[in-house]
Amino acid sequence: MRDGRVFEVSPKDLNEKLVSNKLLPNLIATLWSPNKKEVVSVFDTNNGNVFRYYNYQTNKVVDLGRSVKSLAFSPDGSHIVYLRSLGLDGAIYVSAPDGSSPRKIIDTRLSDIELSWPSAEYISFKASVDGRDSVYLLSLTGNLTKFVDEPGKVDVLWSSGGTKLLYSTIGSGNPRTQRAEQSSYDGSPMLFVKDVLSSSARALGISTPAYKCAWGINSDYIFCAVGRSSQGGEDIYKINMDGNPRTQGAEQSSYDGTKELLSSPVKNISAKQLMLTGTENFLIIVNETDGKLYALKLP
Repeated sequence: MRDGRVFEVSPKDLNEKLVSNKLLPNLIATLWSPNKKEVVSVFDTNNGNVFRYYNYQTNKVVDLGRSVKSLAFSPDGSHIVYLRSLGLDGAIYVSAPDGSSPRKIIDTRLSDIELSWPSAEYISFKASVDGRDSVYLLSLTGNLTKFVDEPGKVDVLWSSGGTKLLYSTIGSGNPRTQRAEQSSYDGSPMLFVKDVLSSSARALGISTPAYKCAWGINSDYIFCAVGRSSQGGEDIYKINMDGNPRTQGAEQSSYDGTKELLSSPVKNISAKQLMLTGTENFLIIVNETDGKLYALKLP
């Protein structure tokens, strides 16, 4: 999406096909439903940000209001979860994507949160209070559990199905989770993975923020852009998450199974986001340096 215009891009040749030519002034961000037919977009206005629902099939538009501060789609796209905050009072709601049939899940005075909906069984959100980030699990009946608690900033990335959380943090060097492994810090973000069922966490020994990674469909591996300390730019790695080496000649990691170098681009890449195609035959890299898309064919 570019200024509201929507393009379809083939990863084989990165040729663009225009889907919608409608311009949307003051567009900040767009959240796509998993069904790819509906979006909720965030716009900048003189009175603050406003969230707006749009259906590409019916052209239905609904203004969800300025009191909405964070929003996410359910895994199947049938619902949304959002924080509605007015002053010190707020609440987390679940509704249809157009905002109809809202149901309050829990009251909260937290205003600086980032919602996600990784599993049909629970919602998750990251809350920042006095420079300290925590990640919570919230059931649809309102039961709240603190899942990760760190002394500094945390970036999070949920696996497909919500069984594992990849997160990065810059902190004291000791992730505050059960059975976590010790890791050293040099002021760079370090990656950790935590399992929902066992609540066990482990350090991956890799320095990169979680937003520079993408989960594989079956959650057995991740792809990450990792900085090159001497040359600048970033290399692209495939990292095995189940501890079973799968690639002959891959680099053995002391924290996990294998770390395989997939690409060391000649062009300096600084990944803003990584995405996998549905068949996992291409890794799409959104480059922060020039704002362009790059496609890496996967073996």
